[in-house]
Amino acid sequence: MRASGLGWCGVGAALALAACHAGVGGGPATPTAGDFTVVERAETGPITALAAKAPYLWAAGAPGLRRWDVTSGEYEVVGDGDAKGTRALTAIAVDDEGSAWVASADDTGRWVTDKAGELRYATAGSPGDVVALAPRRPVKSRGVWAGGPGGLFRYDGRRWAIIDGLRGAAVSWLALDDDGVTAWVGTRERGLYRADDRGATPAPGGAAIVCDQIVGMATTAAGTRVVAGNVNGDARLFALTLAGTVELHAPVGIHAVALVEKGNEALLVAGPVGREQAYTLRALDPGEPVPSGGVRFSEVATETAHWAGTPVGVALPRAVTAAAAIGADLYCGSQALGVARAEATRPHHFDGSELVGDAERFTVACRAHNNCLVVTDGPNAWQTDGDHYAKASVGESVDATVLAVADDHQGNMVAVSAGPSFNGLVVTRRVAGSNDWQPAARVPLELPARKTPKASFAAVSPTGTLWVGVRAHSASGGGDDVGYGAIEIDLQTGLSVQHRPRRAGETAPVEALPLPADLNGVLFDRGAIWFASLSGVERFQQGQLSTWGEAEGLASELCWSVGRDGEGAIWAATSEGLARFDGKSWHPAAGAKLAVHGLATDDAGWMWAATAKGLRIAGRGAAATLEGAPVVIPDDMRDLTRDGFGRLWALSASSIGLVAPTPKIALPTGVGKP
Repeated sequence: MRASGLGWCGVGAALALAACHAGVGGGPATPTAGDFTVVERAETGPITALAAKAPYLWAAGAPGLRRWDVTSGEYEVVGDGDAKGTRALTAIAVDDEGSAWVASADDTGRWVTDKAGELRYATAGSPGDVVALAPRRPVKSRGVWAGGPGGLFRYDGRRWAIIDGLRGAAVSWLALDDDGVTAWVGTRERGLYRADDRGATPAPGGAAIVCDQIVGMATTAAGTRVVAGNVNGDARLFALTLAGTVELHAPVGIHAVALVEKGNEALLVAGPVGREQAYTLRALDPGEPVPSGGVRFSEVATETAHWAGTPVGVALPRAVTAAAAIGADLYCGSQALGVARAEATRPHHFDGSELVGDAERFTVACRAHNNCLVVTDGPNAWQTDGDHYAKASVGESVDATVLAVADDHQGNMVAVSAGPSFNGLVVTRRVAGSNDWQPAARVPLELPARKTPKASFAAVSPTGTLWVGVRAHSASGGGDDVGYGAIEIDLQTGLSVQHRPRRAGETAPVEALPLPADLNGVLFDRGAIWFASLSGVERFQQGQLSTWGEAEGLASELCWSVGRDGEGAIWAATSEGLARFDGKSWHPAAGAKLAVHGLATDDAGWMWAATAKGLRIAGRGAAATLEGAPVVIPDDMRDLTRDGFGRLWALSASSIGLVAPTPKIALPTGVGKP
């Protein structure tokens, strides 16, 4: 979860403060990013482990095992997320061949790349519960170390053997020494050990390294080996010097998450839980102050020796759970926001998160503030209170993919799914006050191939018809999706019509509209229906279909959304910015020409835009612009919608964000005054 929240100005609530206005007669002041509660989530659970070897970064978490190519950003869900060696992983490490060793409660094995370039899993059996792995070099002849509650084990390619000296010891951490064979072994009660083929013995000064959990070992720029861990939740450093082990403590409230080597530096990820930073470590000279923004580590025994954690100057995701380095780059797993690369101004979150996948559009339906459904890339719907997400059934068949959800003003919900057993859409419905999903319609689709379709939008009109934008994989077998217009479904009768372009000589139903194939959004506005498409903007009103493109003032015909602002004006979101309709033609908004992928208007009449450079408050009326517009979520935004409670839901390339107004409450007269 990435959350921020102060007050909301200008929501029109009875308790809104007069300070929310720009002076007498000045109208409401434009809200800023600090005026909202924003909750973002990318995963249903935390990233539990990271492992890296250029160019790949491996991550274990709630959706299973994934691998990113950090040079291209491309990712894959290993084993489709359901294979053995992907779920409930307790440890992960990469060997010298680039293969990933993984452990779960009942198996330990290795993901290798076969001759066809595909990843396949090779089991190695299990020595019992494993919480740490360290492949030796070369792994083909040297095998791998594994540690857990039962002690330390070594796998030689055929069987597991327990290591003398640590039988029954609770091993909590492992790292490979520079020789590629010897292991550094952290235990919960016996301190730090070194292990080789002859057995395990206490490391010099290792008896002093007793902590709840070791989080890493690294060598500083000065050549000192350092171990980091936590004691009662607070960070500890152990410097392995020639004079012995020096134990140092951080201030209370500083928790260590990881210690890695980045370049020639020892990099510690630590801080108050949820607000971690990255620090380089070094010893301080007597009397030397801690660098600005740094953390002082003081010797536990004498409080005389001091080390400093110096801020690196990169932004980390909120609530870091794991870290790994490739060259000069630091990668972090997080509690709720998936995997990110630490960068100077803000973390770069990776595509391929559990909740978003490859989604470009999404749909949201809510029956209560804390009971909503969200559909992104499928195959399932997500039930959420805005923060926590869980898979949910919407009455779809076992083999079906959920495509979209929608709701109406009476609180009824509809869901759209599709599967291989039926070449079309299946609509289910849950009426207000009920928890049961019932069949509502089965709608055949006119597609050139039996492909599972996708939905670019879904919305219920004021008259009770469901409109669904339809896309599917290209019939030519290409990787891109192509559009097939929209389906209009009468939810009372189940009758439907597909609105799409017709081929020469093809007979179209009388009620079918010749809408463009690539539709991205729909807006119902006072008897008119507006459509956003990759061919411009269309409006169906009083039996007439009108179309506007670049010749009519649109800066681009690549249109992603149509919205109405608080003053009733119609706006289009295009790849070249915003455009406003004056009743006859379109006029580009002044200022920046950012690609806009979604529009929504809040209860105060402010228009919001989901742009390639953040979720922005564009303003209101003819003066709306992206130039200098406040940025609320600084990510690559893909879509934007508003729920029935006035909240905004935003889809980025990596997460789902919920933006909610937080009313400012005025105290009754006399309260809090002397």
